[in-house]
Amino acid sequence: VMGLIVIAGSCAAVNLLFTGISHMLKAMAADGILPPVWGQSKHAIKLWYSGLAAVAAVMMAIGIAGSEYLDVIIHSGLILWLAHYSGLHLSFCIAAWHQKPLAHRQLAWHLLSIIAMMLGIVALVITYPEADILLQILFIALGTMIALGVMWTRLGRLIVKK
Repeated sequence: VMGLIVIAGSCAAVNLLFTGISHMLKAMAADGILPPVWGQSKHAIKLWYSGLAAVAAVMMAIGIAGSEYLDVIIHSGLILWLAHYSGLHLSFCIAAWHQKPLAHRQLAWHLLSIIAMMLGIVALVITYPEADILLQILFIALGTMIALGVMWTRLGRLIVKK
């Protein structure tokens, strides 16, 4: 019974992850961050689901699931997730500050969240036994994301201009 509960919970988490990412990417296409073509189709969410499932299948096929680097990849994912959410809190604070000053309690909450997430990132990097490999993977992932972000932004602007 417990195994069934664990499997069902894992499936629910993966489903939520795929749904969240799919909707986020469709919204990014609607906002012009990604090429608009990717968000205009009525089947865009299904396409994103398929793409994410294909990435997961390729990672399994090349042996990531049994790799000795799996733990490093999981730690890197957690660090990038914390960095992403601290960036979201920071961007919310900046945008809200320029539009309308936040209440001190709201601003304090967001700033405390950012500090807590940054401390979590530092703790994860410092306490990890193979920090050099972890940092290499993080820099490769960040470099790839920055390059893709610049590429998609430029491509989106070119498509919008035409």
